[in-house]
Amino acid sequence: MLTRRTQIGGARVGHSPLIRTTTWFCDTVTVAPWVHDASDYSTTNLFQVPNCDDSTTPDAQATIAATNFSTAIGNDNIQCDDGYEDFCNAASNALACLNGALSVAASESPFSLPGDDAGSQAQTYAGDALTAASTYVNSQEAETVVGDGLGFASDLYGAVGTIVSIANAYNSCG
Repeated sequence: MLTRRTQIGGARVGHSPLIRTTTWFCDTVTVAPWVHDASDYSTTNLFQVPNCDDSTTPDAQATIAATNFSTAIGNDNIQCDDGYEDFCNAASNALACLNGALSVAASESPFSLPGDDAGSQAQTYAGDALTAASTYVNSQEAETVVGDGLGFASDLYGAVGTIVSIANAYNSCG
């Protein structure tokens, strides 16, 4: 996937020949395999190209959320080990919440989610899910023929939606 930032410049504002505006727009072009200077490149990172609006990409959202979840559960477990039952319950509830949310995400995902323990190995799980999403999209892109772009767009949307669901699960349960 390649992102282009294109400038549409020099448009006149109103009837004034002196006032000009510059407008930027972003779009994404999928390319499989990547070709640059007559060399082929493969990528396993679906989100290698940043968002045009500089917002956090879904992969960064998932990674940050998994890290924060892991930290919160770790802190709860430390307090639990010190005998504070409320923290034991909080950790247990967070894990149950996460497993439920990820179960829903898995049921709607166009690709198989990883088998890692999403709670105790949050960063590994998020990383493996990102790799699975990228692998899935790359395989679908390679199979797409001209005129079937809608099918690929649906596949891409499903993969990105799954990653966002994983990030939301970690954020809401942690």
